[in-house]
Amino acid sequence: AMRVKDDWNGFRAQVERQNLPVIMEGGAPGQSQWLYIDGRDTVGHYLEYCYMTPERWLQLGGRRE
Repeated sequence: AMRVKDDWNGFRAQVERQNLPVIMEGGAPGQSQWLYIDGRDTVGHYLEYCYMTPERWLQLGGRRE
């Protein structure tokens, strides 16, 4: 997964502007969110992006920054 650190809404708007094929999306808004983009035509696999608040990141074992 690739982490979106600061601005999920901005990232999500960029995905929409680029008309990227979102395959699946979910999460708990304001705490953690994720989506999968179909990148098979360009990189040969799906791409996972996730966002978590700093507190949630630490709860799930992420490193302090």
